[in-house]
Amino acid sequence: MEFAILEITPSSPSQRLHHFTPFFYQTDHADCKVMSAEESVDNVEELLRKRVETMAAFGQLSKQKFKLSRLFGKYVDGAPDMDIESFSCAMVELNFVGCQQNIEALFNRYASPDGLLNIESTVNAILDQNLRQKRDAQKRAAGGAFS
Repeated sequence: MEFAILEITPSSPSQRLHHFTPFFYQTDHADCKVMSAEESVDNVEELLRKRVETMAAFGQLSKQKFKLSRLFGKYVDGAPDMDIESFSCAMVELNFVGCQQNIEALFNRYASPDGLLNIESTVNAILDQNLRQKRDAQKRAAGGAFS
């Protein structure tokens, strides 16, 4: 039997994977992919998009927007804006558990400076572009080549 512990040390940006077997050995894995914070938030956004698509039975975009708006509205009693606590509750209902930092980062991405999230504009922003379209637009804006 072999146990593995993933350790990221502050003094070293590389990851070291320590294996514990009858004898101890250590290897460096340079091919381990570490996602940036922005990429992990993009992934949560894409998973949210897919979850809403499933909730709407792969229906039209207008049905998906309605479902997500209705879910968000349930936590604010129909108000047009929501705070981080309401957003977190809605995300837990969508089964986004254990990724609180990414949920907060997603909230901050679309929130106004006063800490409120407009439901209608957020739903439109999240559901109008998929992850590939969003990254393509970002690359075009940055002037980068497509890979």
